[in-house]
Amino acid sequence: MAWTDALVPALASRIGPEAPDAGLRAHTMINTALGCFDVALVRWSEAGADLSLAGLVDDVFGFVRIPHA
Repeated sequence: MAWTDALVPALASRIGPEAPDAGLRAHTMINTALGCFDVALVRWSEAGADLSLAGLVDDVFGFVRIPHA
């Protein structure tokens, strides 16, 4: 996916180049974020834009828990 390929290096460098799993973590976080936005956007579109897109994005991201290592 073009977005992921473009964003992984930047996020991985922020995670820390010394982290052996920085690329994997970055890839996972980016795809999770894009997936959440996609789910919210589809739900918003199906509702005829009668729902708050920002509220849906907040709700969907609220379902995701990232454990702290």
